[in-house]
Amino acid sequence: MAEGQLVLGIIGHPVGHSLSPLMHNEALRNLGIKGFYVPFEVKPGEIEAALSGLMALGVKGVNVTIPHKQAVLEHLDQLDPVSAATKAVNTIDFDGGRVVGYNTDGAGFVASLREDAGEEVGGKRVLLIGAGGAARGLAVKLAMEGVSEILVINRTPEKGEALVKHLEAGLSYTHAEFVPLKNDELKELLPGVDLIINATSVGMGGGDELPISPEGIDDRHLVCDIVYTPLKTPFLEECRRRGARTLDGLGMLIHQGDLAFQIWTGKRFPAGRIRRLLMEKLKTA
Repeated sequence: MAEGQLVLGIIGHPVGHSLSPLMHNEALRNLGIKGFYVPFEVKPGEIEAALSGLMALGVKGVNVTIPHKQAVLEHLDQLDPVSAATKAVNTIDFDGGRVVGYNTDGAGFVASLREDAGEEVGGKRVLLIGAGGAARGLAVKLAMEGVSEILVINRTPEKGEALVKHLEAGLSYTHAEFVPLKNDELKELLPGVDLIINATSVGMGGGDELPISPEGIDDRHLVCDIVYTPLKTPFLEECRRRGARTLDGLGMLIHQGDLAFQIWTGKRFPAGRIRRLLMEKLKTA
C-alpha cells in the first residue's frame, strides 16, 4: 500500500457483488482524496485475524456485510449507540488503535425517506416485513426517531417475536407487535398504517414473488423496499399500480455509504454523481 494513501474496504463472504467499491472509489476520486476502497473476502471464523491484519496494514476503516455483522461485535473496543442497540455493525473505524463499530443502515434508510421521499418518520405507524439483520437495524433506528408503532411480519414467527421482544426491552417508548402473516388480518391493519417496509430479500434478482399480499395497499401508503436490484421490484410495481407512493433501496445504499464515508474522512459523498453512476451500473447489470 502506498504511503500516505487512505485505505478503505468491505469485509464479507461473498463480497464480489458489492457496489460499495464503485461508490467509495468514485467519492475518493471526486473529492481528490488519495486512496482506494477494496473488497476483502473474509470467511466465517476469520474475523479476529482479519481485523488484526487490517489494522496492522494501516487500513482506516471497513464496511461489514453478511455474514459478519454480528460476529464482529466481540472483537470491537467500542460501539456507537445505534449498533449497541441493534447488536449489529455495518461500519468499522480503526481509530488510533481502537476498533470502533457503527451501524449506518437505519440512519441511511431514514435519510433516504427524508431526502428522497420527503417523509419524516416521527409519529408514523410502520409495518415492517422481515426480522433479519437489515430489519433489526431499521426497526431500532425508526424507534429512536420516534415512530409510534412498529408492526412486524415474518415468515418464521419465532424470529419476528424475538425482534419485538428486543425492541420492547431496549426501546420501550415505541410500541412493537408481531403480526401473523394472514391476509385477512393484514387487510384489517393496513388502513391505520402509514409506512410499509420490505426488509427482506424477496424480489431481489427478479421473479414474481411478493413479500405480502398487496391487497389493501392504496394511496394512503408509502411503500419502501431495501432491494435495489432491480430498482422496480414486483412488490413496488404492484403497490404503485394500486396508488401507493414507492421508494426503492438505492437511496438507502447511498445514504448509509455516505454516513460511513463521513466517519472515515469527515467529508460527504458527491451523492448526485454517485447516484447517476449506480443507475448506469444497474441498467447494464
